Amino acid sequence: MGNARLPASLFVLTLAIAQAQDASVAGPAFGILFDPAAGALRPLAGIPGSARLGDPIPNTAGLAVAAPAPGGRYALAVESDSGALVVISGDSRRPVAGARAGAVRLKLSPNGSAAAVQAGDFVQIIRGLPNAPEISFEIPAADPAVFSVADDAANVIIASHGRTVAYRPDGSEELLLESEAVTGVEHVAGSVEAILADESTGAVWRVGADEPALLVEPADGEHPFIAALIGGKLVTVTRRGGITVGAGEDARQFDCACRASGLELAAPSLLKLNAADSGVPVWMIDLRAPEPQLAFVPPSEVAR
Repeated sequence: MGNARLPASLFVLTLAIAQAQDASVAGPAFGILFDPAAGALRPLAGIPGSARLGDPIPNTAGLAVAAPAPGGRYALAVESDSGALVVISGDSRRPVAGARAGAVRLKLSPNGSAAAVQAGDFVQIIRGLPNAPEISFEIPAADPAVFSVADDAANVIIASHGRTVAYRPDGSEELLLESEAVTGVEHVAGSVEAILADESTGAVWRVGADEPALLVEPADGEHPFIAALIGGKLVTVTRRGGITVGAGEDARQFDCACRASGLELAAPSLLKLNAADSGVPVWMIDLRAPEPQLAFVPPSEVAR
């Protein structure tokens, strides 16, 4: 039955890692999350039926914001004191040469090889992550609503002031869509294509290669603010935690009791929906199984 609302299949996320005190962003943890309250990275750890965030990882304290790569291979972060942009991997913490200080938003590409970083009135594009990061180019953007970068760092999409535009290192740009409320932009892995969500109408578009393709028609009711194509599966999310995986007859719907803030790959095909804030569960949608499932880390384990 198409678009039937299914009871959420809830299970506590179970992750096998080595001892928590030995975990690092390059270590055996299944995933890494940024804990804003602690200003540090923490490994996803646990045993069956008792998932938790492990203790803060050494060498990751004093961070203002961080974007962990899928699977915890490394993290791109901004230091609280200096405002420097750094790459944290294993025991190393290396500044990115030429990066503007005081970045406030970090966005990794789908496979983590590139990043778009908002600092001041610019969005800087970084390629060569994590081992040889360098600034590829930068775009003047005083007030970008949302942005995304392709894995090769050669295609950046910024939505702002009713226009969604693709930018390239040679300085060329292309208007992709005119819409007042594009609230989500997510590149498809290994592609210049991206998925756009328009929260004002509920429309979801695929853009970048040919003419924009409408994937989800505008509709009444609560609208998705973000959408992504992960492993060939379309995922849309509303701010109240309404999740749809797939489209048409194959669509499956879930509700998490959360205030969704985005879609972040905690691990391949495992999407984090909200921040690791004290007192609330961290919710995820697991796309690895034949049937999507909701997962969470309990609030008592988030707050330490």
